[in-house]
This record gives sequence, C-alpha cells and structure tokens, in this order.
Amino acid sequence: MSDSAKSIGEQTSLAYAFTAFLQDAAIRGFSKKTIGLYKWVYQHAPDDLKTLPITHLQGLHLRPLFLQLIATGWKPTSISIIYRSFHALFVWSIKEGLSEQNPLRNIPIPKVPKIFPYALEDIEVESLLQVAASHDSKAGIRNQAMLVLFLDCWLRLNELISLTFSDVSITQR
Repeated sequence: MSDSAKSIGEQTSLAYAFTAFLQDAAIRGFSKKTIGLYKWVYQHAPDDLKTLPITHLQGLHLRPLFLQLIATGWKPTSISIIYRSFHALFVWSIKEGLSEQNPLRNIPIPKVPKIFPYALEDIEVESLLQVAASHDSKAGIRNQAMLVLFLDCWLRLNELISLTFSDVSITQR
C-alpha cells in the first residue's frame, strides 16, 4: 500500500468506509435486500467502532461485538450474517486500498448448525390428502391437485404458487 493510500485509510473511519461500501454495492447492482442487510448490520455496530480509522481496526476491536451478540442470545445464523457482512466490507476495503488486511482474519467464522427440512410422515400426507379430497368443489379439486403436485415433485412453495399452465406439459415427463 502506498503512503498516500495509507494516509487515506488512516483518515477513513469505519462509518465513512461503510457508506462508500454501500455506494459501491449499489453501483455494482447488488439487490436492495443485500444492501438493506448491510445497512442493518452497520446499525448494530457499536458507535465507538464506527469512529475508528479502518486501518486501525483489529480483531481485538471486533471480538467484543461478537461476544456481546452471543451473550445477549443472538442466534448463530444472525451472528454469522453479521460476520460475513463485515468480512465483505473488509475485503472491499483492501481492494480499494483503504486497508492492508482483514481484521477478521484471526476470528473464526461463527458455526451455524445444519438444520434439515422437516419431512412429513406418511400418515400426515394421507391426512392432508383426505382433507383436500373432502371438499367437493372446484377449489377442493384444485387444492388436492396442488397438494399432490407439491408433494410428488418436491416443489418449493414459491415454485408451486408461481406455476402457470404454460409451465406444465402433460405429454412430456
């Protein structure tokens, strides 16, 4: 890193770097959800962290944040999202020449438990199909068809509700 880049980094607070990072994300076409997530993460950063120059940030400044989140009962998934968002910021700051290294380099990524999707038991499937079949109307037939399609094809709910007639081919399997 050049001396002028070092000087800029030393004058650049985390708050300023985060603002520039969000602007860059918008220019690069990141989704509104992603940018909103980054903003949400920034809002949860302690104020004393926001005022530090980005070049002075180290793991010893960030560990207390993660320990506080754990102590106050945050879920591992939320802590991991916060970690990954900060990681993205620090990788960006290195590419921009604002800092030389990632302060998270010696802090391990928080472990997130693997949660497998809940699978219905056969009796639960039969009960659902019986309820759908008991309605002797067009809506009941539609509901039964949707349920069978949903369960037999392992569709995601969004895929099922987005399905149109042009998406279905009776002759082609």
